[in-house]
Amino acid sequence: MVLALRERGRIKAGRTLIEKMTGPIVPVAGILLSALLIFESGITTVVFGLVTIAIGIPIYAFYSPHSEMEMVKATFYSTEAVLSRVTRTQRVFLGYLLRIVTRR
Repeated sequence: MVLALRERGRIKAGRTLIEKMTGPIVPVAGILLSALLIFESGITTVVFGLVTIAIGIPIYAFYSPHSEMEMVKATFYSTEAVLSRVTRTQRVFLGYLLRIVTRR
């Protein structure tokens, strides 16, 4: 809904006051907390996690569905699927609110 309002010009694309005040605090806090959790765990846990990731990346690269994702994207964005979602959305209570907001 926010994106729809931004596209119609009702919400300005600039950052809010809270976003300006906090700046990079949340990402930096996340990095520090993650580092703390890594340091607090034992060396065997860290090594086991790194080995598991090192084994999992090639397996994922080999078995990941490449053509299936393109098919899913094509199906998701097809005209029939979009019309079905729009019709379903209009029947939902919150869909009415979105329709009223986007019509103005």
